[in-house]
Amino acid sequence: MKQTMRFNDGELALLKGIFENNEGAVMTLRKFLLQGKLTPVEIKLILDIGQSPTMPVIRKLFLPEIEADAPIGQSADLFVGVSTANKDSESVWLEIQMKQIVKEYLDVQFNIVEGKKVKPILLSDLMPNGKEPASHCKQLHINLGARNILLGYIDIRSEELKILANRKEESVEEKEIRDRKNNTR
Repeated sequence: MKQTMRFNDGELALLKGIFENNEGAVMTLRKFLLQGKLTPVEIKLILDIGQSPTMPVIRKLFLPEIEADAPIGQSADLFVGVSTANKDSESVWLEIQMKQIVKEYLDVQFNIVEGKKVKPILLSDLMPNGKEPASHCKQLHINLGARNILLGYIDIRSEELKILANRKEESVEEKEIRDRKNNTR
């Protein structure tokens, strides 16, 4: 059967195994990624997720990479959204730096979930404290932009995780009906 989305049936089954009808698990992962204070039960869930076969699928969702075999229009990475049209090189460079921090931050968070020893990147460190010298304004701009991207991106991917995990499977009959409709167009 031809794959029609970036995630195959096995990957969807892994997501369903933890997150189907379990918004609490999605929210716990989101809370961890936003570096919120976790309860002992939430910590156990995060550690279990990190050691599960689902972890590579979660990485694929939050840290996508270009996949030549992905269906058309579904191969992307974090840098696809960097706009280069009608922008000067400096503006593009700033956005690339922001996206690089986003990528590193998420990679570190997932390494922590997987039990790897890494130096954490604190989300709070990406916020200005008002005491920085003006000479650091470019780095402050980059850090704050990365923080703001992370806040929105984590929510968008968490919502996508919820949708994927709760996606209803088509019966053979439903698929045949849909295929017939598509073939008559």
